[in-house]
Amino acid sequence: MKKKDKKDLGSRLRELRKTMKISQGEMARHLEITQHSVLNYESSKRYPDARLLYLIRDKFNVNLNWLVNGDGPILFSYDTKKRAELNYLTERLQTLLKELT
Repeated sequence: MKKKDKKDLGSRLRELRKTMKISQGEMARHLEITQHSVLNYESSKRYPDARLLYLIRDKFNVNLNWLVNGDGPILFSYDTKKRAELNYLTERLQTLLKELT
């Protein structure tokens, strides 16, 4: 049997949430998904799609390589001004996408 060296995606999502000091419900609200979805992702019963992985990266400043593969630091350090601009652009894009549907 092959030894598992790294945690799975669900474990990393749980670690991220605990690092951010937020509940499953709070994470769900940030990502506009249900708390049950967060529970399923953390328990590895289901896996987030690429769109959600990018949203997690953007909302929580997460190193996507760490999230998917377990490599590198959990969080990126961004210049505050750039981070604020990125947040604004992400929120604006989400608003525009909602208006299109």
